[in-house]
Amino acid sequence: MLLKLTTRFFFLLLFFGHTLRLNAQDYRPATLFFQSGKQETGTVQFAKWSSTPQSFRFKKQDGTEQIFNRSQLKSIEFTRLDGLTERYVLAAVQINRSPTALSGLDADPAPRLELDTVFLQELIQSDISFYKLQERNQVHLFIGSDSIRPLIYKRFFKDDGLTNTYKENNRFRQQLLALTSDCPQLQQQILKLSFSEKRIQTLLNRFLTCKNASNYYNFKDEHFSKQVYVAAGAQLPTVSFFTYDNRISDYIKIPTKDHVQPTLAAGLILPLPFSRGAFWFVNEIGVRKISSQVSGDFSAKYYPYYIYKYYADVQVLHLRLQTMFRWYVLRKTRLYVQFGVNNGIKIQNNSTQTTINSISDITEPLKVRSYEPGIVGGLGILYKRFGLDFRYDHNYGLAPNARIRLTGSPVSTFGLTLSYRLR
Repeated sequence: MLLKLTTRFFFLLLFFGHTLRLNAQDYRPATLFFQSGKQETGTVQFAKWSSTPQSFRFKKQDGTEQIFNRSQLKSIEFTRLDGLTERYVLAAVQINRSPTALSGLDADPAPRLELDTVFLQELIQSDISFYKLQERNQVHLFIGSDSIRPLIYKRFFKDDGLTNTYKENNRFRQQLLALTSDCPQLQQQILKLSFSEKRIQTLLNRFLTCKNASNYYNFKDEHFSKQVYVAAGAQLPTVSFFTYDNRISDYIKIPTKDHVQPTLAAGLILPLPFSRGAFWFVNEIGVRKISSQVSGDFSAKYYPYYIYKYYADVQVLHLRLQTMFRWYVLRKTRLYVQFGVNNGIKIQNNSTQTTINSISDITEPLKVRSYEPGIVGGLGILYKRFGLDFRYDHNYGLAPNARIRLTGSPVSTFGLTLSYRLR
C-alpha cells in the first residue's frame, strides 16, 4: 500500500512540476549597466535566442518587471546555469546588410554597409575585442576596442556569360592579416580561414597569446559538465516481517522496532545531452545500516512443533548503488525530482533469530540475501554547492529463510542527506 501511494505521489509531482515548468519563465541573475552610469542587479529572462536580443525583460529584486532597450542600457551581463557569464554591449557599428539568400544575391562584390546602434554579444574582451551580432540566419562579426569595425564577408552573383556562379568577398582575411602582422606563424592559417565565429575566435586567442596580451573575457558556449559530490545524513530502514497465522488463516505483520542510522555516500552526475541542464543521470554509491528488533508473540502450527514467540535482531550493512534520472522541475529554484533503481550488496551481517516453543529455545544466525534489488525516488533542492535530498527506496526479500517461514521481508528506507558538490 505504501509503495503504491508513493508511486502515485511521484507521478503527480512530475505532472504538476511539468505544468509549472511550462508556465514559469526562465530567468538568470544579471547586472544591468545604464547609460546614466548607474547599475542594477536582478534577473533577466533568458531564451535560446536565434537573434542577438535588442531588449531585455528585467525583474528587479522587489519582483517588479520592466523591459529595457537600447535607449536605456549601455551593457548587460548575466550568469548562466553553468556558472559562466554572457555579456552584451551597445555599440554604433557599420553592419553589412547585403542579401544572403542565394536567390537574392546581387552582382556587386562590395558590401552594403549601414550604420546602426545595436547590442553586440562580446566574445573576447582584450586589447583587441571580438563581437558578434546575429540577425535571423545571418552572422556579423566585429573586432576592435575603442573603434569597433566589421569583418567583411559577402557572397555575390557573377555571370561570366556561360554559367552563373557565386563568388565570395573575403576581405576579412586581409583585415586579420594586417592585425596579426607581428605573428607570422598565423598568416598561413588566415589565408585558409573560413568566415566562422568559432574559428576566428580561436585565431584571435592565439594572436593574444602570441602578443602576451591579457584576455579579460573569453566567451564559451553554455556547457554542463559532470559533477562530483559527497553526502552525509541519516536513514531510517523499516523492516517488514510477515508470516501466516493459522488462527485467523491470514498473513500478519510481526512488530518491529527500527532505528535511525547515519549514512555516507558519494556520487557522479552526468548531464543529458541537449537538455540545457534540465535532465541528469545520477550514479551514487553509499552505505546503509539496518538496525531493527523483531518481536512476535503468537501461536502458529508449524512442523514439527509449535512456535510461541519469535525474536530477531537484524544488523545488516549494505553497499548500495543507486542509478537515477534527475529532472530539475524549476531550474531557477534548483528544485528537482529523481527516480531510478537501487542495487544493494551485503557487506556485513550480524543478525540473529530466537524461536521459543514448548520444547526448546533456539538462537541462531539469521541469514540474509547477498543482493537485493529495488526502486528509489525522491526530491531535493540545491543552493550553490550544497544540496538537501529526501529519498525513499523499497527493496524486496531481505531474509527468506527465517525460522517462522517468512512470506516476505521487504525493507523501506527513508533518507535525508546534505550533499556538497566538489566540482
